[in-house]
Amino acid sequence: MAFGVALIPTDPDKCIDKQYTLIPICHNIVGYLHYGFAAIFFLILSLISYNIFTIGQNKEVDIPISLLNENKLYRTCGILIFLSIVLVPIFASLEIIDNSTLILETIALFSFGISWLIKGRILGDKGKIGEKLYREHNNKR
Repeated sequence: MAFGVALIPTDPDKCIDKQYTLIPICHNIVGYLHYGFAAIFFLILSLISYNIFTIGQNKEVDIPISLLNENKLYRTCGILIFLSIVLVPIFASLEIIDNSTLILETIALFSFGISWLIKGRILGDKGKIGEKLYREHNNKR
C-alpha cells in the first residue's frame, strides 16, 4: 500500500507531461487509486495499533490498571488513526480547513508513531514507568 501511495500521484489534472510520475497515466482514476491505497494503508496501521499491539505478555495482577496503561494507549491511537482517515473525505468535501488531508494524515502518522514507540518501550520499563505503563515488576532482585 505504501508503494502505491508513493508511486501514484494524487492530482493527475496537474499532470503536464507523462514524466509526472513513474505511472505515465493522466486520468482521474489514478487519483482515486492513490487515495484508496492511502486509506487501506492507514486502516492497516490502525488495526496494528488497536489489535496487534494489545497482544502482550502476562501482566502482574497486584498492580492496578492506570490511566496510562499501554493497551489503553494503543487503542486510543488506533481509534485516532481510524477517525483521521474517516474525516479526510468529509473535511475535503466541506472545505472547512485548508490542507485538511495533510493535517489529518499527520495526526494519523503521529498516533501510530506514539503507539510504535510505546510498544518499543522507548520510555523504559523499569520502576514506576514499568508499573504504570506496562503493569510489570522490573525492580525485583
